[in-house]
Amino acid sequence: MNWRFAYAIGFHPWEDTDAAFAAKLAELFDREERGREPPFGPALDLGTGSGIWGIHLAKRGWQVTGID
Repeated sequence: MNWRFAYAIGFHPWEDTDAAFAAKLAELFDREERGREPPFGPALDLGTGSGIWGIHLAKRGWQVTGID
């Protein structure tokens, strides 16, 4: 597999998640954010891949550092 090419064309099945996982993750974010105002603080995304989770966290108000 040519991973650089796969990323370039947007093919990353290892990051595609099912709805149940995404819902549980959102529930965890909601719990951490409840009663607080953004920015919520630092978040570290290790092995970012395409950055899908770091982008999601940043949109929610976290200060994300990603390392791949």
